[in-house]
Amino acid sequence: MLLNKKVKLMAGLLVLILFTMLIPASALGIDPLAYDIIPIDPSIFTTTVEWSGDEFVESTDNDGSIGNVITVSLDGTGTFNGSDGTIFPASSYSVDNVPDGLSVQIVQVTNKTAQISLTGNASNHTTINSISDLSIDLSDLITAITLISGSRDDLKITYTGYPLFYVIPHLIPGQFVTAPCMTWSDDEFEEASINDGSIATSLLVTITNATFTGSNGSVYTAGNQYTAANLPAGLTVKISKINDYTIKIELLGEADDNEAADSINNLNISFTDAAIDNTSIFSFVYNQSRDNLAISFEDAETSTTTPYSTIHATITIGSLIYTVNDVPAQMDALPYITNSRTYVPVRYLAYALGLTADDIDWDNASRTVTIVDANSSTTIQLTIGSKYLFVNGTPTLMDVAPEITSSRTMLPARWVAEALGAAVGWDSATRTVVIDKIVN
Repeated sequence: MLLNKKVKLMAGLLVLILFTMLIPASALGIDPLAYDIIPIDPSIFTTTVEWSGDEFVESTDNDGSIGNVITVSLDGTGTFNGSDGTIFPASSYSVDNVPDGLSVQIVQVTNKTAQISLTGNASNHTTINSISDLSIDLSDLITAITLISGSRDDLKITYTGYPLFYVIPHLIPGQFVTAPCMTWSDDEFEEASINDGSIATSLLVTITNATFTGSNGSVYTAGNQYTAANLPAGLTVKISKINDYTIKIELLGEADDNEAADSINNLNISFTDAAIDNTSIFSFVYNQSRDNLAISFEDAETSTTTPYSTIHATITIGSLIYTVNDVPAQMDALPYITNSRTYVPVRYLAYALGLTADDIDWDNASRTVTIVDANSSTTIQLTIGSKYLFVNGTPTLMDVAPEITSSRTMLPARWVAEALGAAVGWDSATRTVVIDKIVN
């Protein structure tokens, strides 16, 4: 009997306590501020994931590889649960609808930022293979009580391949091939800094699913292999073949009128069928003609008068001899090809770009090489085994990583040279890397 009374008393007190907790302090005549009772801000428990974009775009190589990354940043108290530079294992996050040939890679940059990239080469990468339902869930990578926008199921992958197909005559009925496509490295020519009407930049045009005619180094003939229109007086077009898949367009001479107001955006350069092998198979070559190329001039009073010079360097696979402006020099390690990329000793690649030993720094602890190019105000950093190339502190995802071979640091030549402002070509007949750079 006494026990039952105690149980009833405890139950009554519990009900009274719970009821009191539901009554606002103001209803009981209590001033919360008088007792230092401060309402809790719920935002301190909330972390929002901010995505820099929602689209991955195929690289200009048009080989199914992806050319950009998406950066995610955390706004709030949450943090990524790895360390800086960590590549999170695929088992620690969820993805869905990833195209065949591609893999999702997530790298922690800081405890508040990470970068998402797609590595590999998509098996199918024409425009009709583009998607808008890639799903990525980052929830398990982030330490947070409440997470907002930690997952997306509407990310896009956009391919630039062109789904144009033609039947090849005289082959098996129904045999199809993809139409050729030309890719232009830029759409603008820029005046040299000395402001004399000469043009400092050139364009590279590459072709897929076909080859360019002529021998390597040959110069194309106007009216036969190409036509040009709307060219300013004083300038001429020079188009030369670098290899079967690459040609170079230069504008030579000095424009008669070269003030900013004389800039144009309607230069037309068109390649004829005589410039392309096997065009009899196709009724169309994508980007065979451009009528929107620009030539940009600067007013004399706003331009510098610093003279400039050019560097022309060659590095041949399997040879210790390289040249800079046709002057031969010798390396102490052989360049080679791995994963379809040319690797060159860091020191001699720097020399070929007009730099010196003082412009190169090696951190043995982190296995990181730093190259400083004062001419272009560019600093790049690469770490052995990492595919990230940092250009003035901004990361870019490469498709290969630097490596050490025979005690020499070997860097992917094209990635480094282009990061330092050089144009890079490849002569497949001689297996030679061709580097051209303008320096002040």
